[in-house]
Amino acid sequence: MEGGNHRSDVGLRDLPENCISTILSFTTPKDVCRLAVVSALWSSAANADTVWEKMLPSHYHYILSRAVVPLGFSSRKELYFNLCDSFLIDNGTKAMWVDRSTGQIGCMVSARGLCITWSGDNRYWDWVSSDDSRFEQLAKLRLVWWFDVYGRFDCTLLLPNTHYRVSFIVKMEGIIVRYGASTPFNFCLTTTAGNHIESARFLNDLERPVENTTPLRHGENGWMEFVAGEFFLEESCGEIEFFMKNIDCSFAKRGVLLDGVKIEPMH
Repeated sequence: MEGGNHRSDVGLRDLPENCISTILSFTTPKDVCRLAVVSALWSSAANADTVWEKMLPSHYHYILSRAVVPLGFSSRKELYFNLCDSFLIDNGTKAMWVDRSTGQIGCMVSARGLCITWSGDNRYWDWVSSDDSRFEQLAKLRLVWWFDVYGRFDCTLLLPNTHYRVSFIVKMEGIIVRYGASTPFNFCLTTTAGNHIESARFLNDLERPVENTTPLRHGENGWMEFVAGEFFLEESCGEIEFFMKNIDCSFAKRGVLLDGVKIEPMH
């Protein structure tokens, strides 16, 4: 030391465990898991409830109260990763999950949770099961002229200050148009701010041009995501509404399998 000045050689590895936990609580779930391998001390600090309490959605008690099956857990970390696996809420009409890396919330409304015209008449719609669905039943279109699917979603489940994408999850099996030329299916999202986002797409010819073409994302096992729209949620309140329809009765529709509507954060 010279002139009475000295420098401490204390590094991050020398910090007390509770201090490390505090630091980790201001990062992301992905960062916590990555930094846990630094040392045994950091691993212990990364498992602390104080860390994972900050990673959990602030309203997780409200979320848990709506779960169909109680989510058991012995620590906040275990609860976090239990929430990352899709689970059913609201009598099985919705599913939700937490993104493992970011902590953002995704939700899905099942076909049973939507208003589908004539879905109670098995001459027009069947209710079937599928191994690649989160839900017990999906809606399978037999034959209709008037195709009309409508839903709404309470945004209190979501996190504020987040961009979300709303998509209809659909699979097409066999012929989807009979007895005449087709017109496009219309999609619409009404946001919490009251904005209307409208688009259209031909389901029997996905590449056929149409004004305001509905964006399409291809999923696994033949599932497709028709994006009704995107919105920014400033506060966790209000409702969004959405529909998918084709009410041109000059031709019949069939062969559409509807899993539901997904509301997911955009990264």
